[in-house]
Amino acid sequence: MLVNKIRANTLYIFLSVFFFSSFCEAEIRPFDGEYKVTYGVFDADGQRNLSIDRNGVWHVSSHISLFFLTVEETASFRVVGGAVRSIDYRYKNPLSRDSSYAVKFDWANGRAVGKNGALEIPDKSYDMLGYQIQLQQDVCNDKLDFEALDFNLVVKSRVKKYRVEMIGIDRLSTDIGVFDAYHLRQFRPEKQGGDVTDIWFAEGYGCLLLRIDQMDDGKLLKLELQKASVDGIAVIGV
Repeated sequence: MLVNKIRANTLYIFLSVFFFSSFCEAEIRPFDGEYKVTYGVFDADGQRNLSIDRNGVWHVSSHISLFFLTVEETASFRVVGGAVRSIDYRYKNPLSRDSSYAVKFDWANGRAVGKNGALEIPDKSYDMLGYQIQLQQDVCNDKLDFEALDFNLVVKSRVKKYRVEMIGIDRLSTDIGVFDAYHLRQFRPEKQGGDVTDIWFAEGYGCLLLRIDQMDDGKLLKLELQKASVDGIAVIGV
C-alpha cells in the first residue's frame, strides 16, 4: 500500500467497506477495533470506533494510517423505525482533495446537500458508512434467509446502487482466534465484470467484521481483524 501507487479512489472504496460495524439482533452496540491493512508487501494500521451520545445519535470514526498520512472517514446517524437514518458524512483523503467530500442529509426535503449543491434522493438512501451498518443489521436479523440486498448510496453528487449477496459460511482464522463467518460479496450490479469486495462477518459477536478482500488492478487489498471489543468486552475466537 505504497502512497504514490494507490489510487485515491481505491482508498475511498476500501475505507467505505472498512466501516462495517458491530451488531446484535436488532441492536447496535458500541465498538472499538484495530485492523491490519495490507497491499502487496506494504502494511498500514486501521482503527475504528462506534459510539452513541446522550441525544441518541450514533457516531462512527475511522483512521487508516500510512507512513505520515492518515485517511479519515466519519459519519453520524439515528435509528428511526428500526432502520439507520443518515445525518451527515465526511471523507478526508490527503492524497487527493478531489476525492474528499462532505454531505448532509435533509430528510424533510428528500435531498442530500454537499459542496456541489443539493441532490434529490430516494427515501431509503444511505451514506457510505450508514449503509454498511444497515447491512450488518439486516444480516444479523435475517441470518437464515438472507440472500441479497440492494442499497442506494449517496456518493459525492450521485446516487449509486450497490448489491450485497450471501456466498456461504466459512471457517475463518484470525489473530484473535477462529470464527464461523458469513461470507458476503459486494458489487455494483450495473457494472458487469467490475471490482468485487468479499466480506466476512462473525456468526457471533453481532456479526463482527473479521476480514475484507478487495482486488485492485490485479493486486489484493486486505483488511484483517487484530483486536476488538464490543460494549467494552474483548472479542475472542475459539
